[in-house]
Amino acid sequence: MFFRTSASAVAVFGVMAPLACNAAHYDIGLGSAYSYHALNELNWSGIRPGDEIVIHSGTYATGAFQNIWLPHGSATNPVRIHGATNEPVPTIQDTVFFNGAVGVRLERVRIAPTIVPANGASDAITVANGSHGVVISGCEISGRDQPRVPSGSGGGPSGINVYPGNGATIELNDIHDSQNDGVGVTKPNKPDVTTYPSVIRSNRIHHNKVHGIELNADNNSVLHNTVWSNGNVQGTYDGTRKSELGTFGTSGIHILTGQNNEIGYNIVFDQRTQGIDGNGIEADYNANNNRIYFNVVYRNDGAGILVFHSSGNRVINNTLYGNGRNSLNSRQIDKGNFIPITGGSDLSIWGGGDSGQTDSNVMANNLVYSVPPTIANYTVSGLASDFHAANGNNLVENNVFWSLNGAMLYNWTDKGNIAFTGTSVSTWNNTLKPTAWSGSSDFSMDPQLANPSALDASSPPGTALTLTSGSPETVRCGGIDFGATSDI
Repeated sequence: MFFRTSASAVAVFGVMAPLACNAAHYDIGLGSAYSYHALNELNWSGIRPGDEIVIHSGTYATGAFQNIWLPHGSATNPVRIHGATNEPVPTIQDTVFFNGAVGVRLERVRIAPTIVPANGASDAITVANGSHGVVISGCEISGRDQPRVPSGSGGGPSGINVYPGNGATIELNDIHDSQNDGVGVTKPNKPDVTTYPSVIRSNRIHHNKVHGIELNADNNSVLHNTVWSNGNVQGTYDGTRKSELGTFGTSGIHILTGQNNEIGYNIVFDQRTQGIDGNGIEADYNANNNRIYFNVVYRNDGAGILVFHSSGNRVINNTLYGNGRNSLNSRQIDKGNFIPITGGSDLSIWGGGDSGQTDSNVMANNLVYSVPPTIANYTVSGLASDFHAANGNNLVENNVFWSLNGAMLYNWTDKGNIAFTGTSVSTWNNTLKPTAWSGSSDFSMDPQLANPSALDASSPPGTALTLTSGSPETVRCGGIDFGATSDI
């Protein structure tokens, strides 16, 4: 459950596989020395597996989608599109559109669209129309140069948007300053559409206006990413949900109705909001049977990890520190009324209004280290407790809670809106949990971390969460094994 530093997390961009013997080579460049000046100018019907398309240094702007149109490679013999080796990274100022592409790699290119079309948002990279086996690696995807989208316009462009039924591997990229989500993956709304799972791994995803990663999709993997400072910090939140986009409902990693996703080994910090949420990781509204494990989540405005109106999730072996920060003095909406956001916590489970939801979740073997005095290690609210006594069970056990500055251990609100708060682990284990849930005891003890105060919302944790030799045996060995096999 604890973060340990490693020298292995170093990305090496631009390492290319050897070309197939019969592969063709195409050069895209500026000026008369090159036959092609944009991806749009290629005859995509003539591209074959193993072909290499090299984009030379320069800034490319056509004012239209740059289509990668129906090339078919394979995992072992892909079509490869990449910035020229030993030259400055080229910049494309249009949306790159994977249009039915299969087995295609895009590497070492900066995608930074500067125009939002009149007919709506244009994501920096779009994966659509049956595309799968697409790999986007070692690129910078930036929305910094796009004009701001006015409120009420239907939303802004994302960094990478994987449309329903498509799939991509998104790895080793720097994705930042998008008007919407850093990465969005959506599932089909028709059962006859084939879904290709996506893998999002080892990216830096930051300063995007809404979510870092949005999964409205099933069976995807989100692994080893560093996700920080997403969520809008501009404008004034007025509670009408019509003000500046992104001032409410933001999370670093947001699973909306997505199921059977794997969220592991991520570092998630400093998500921001001027309204509700600002969570590190959220399983939101029928986001069922997801696996959330070995993440380090700290100093977010909202909850560290929140399960809301969702079932069957396994939240295990995570380390949470100092969440519920509420840095902008936000206010959240509960049943139509404003209340202070002090209901946020490091680890939260909230029920919804329909029977049979928010049950059968597992929250076990997490280290929960609360810092603000008004923020609980663990919050249970919104019908979650009483509702489950009749309709289901959550297994909560072997978590280690510790509070600095007198922070609460628990904040439990039943469906009668009766709140129970306190610092007694005995009351938590023997009075509150047994009324609704199962699980052996949780613990309240100082984990004796090496330097937790070194955690800062502006940087990764480094060695701040390293255990000392004096850490209790329960902390060092963890509690129960729910199938995760390695540490972060």
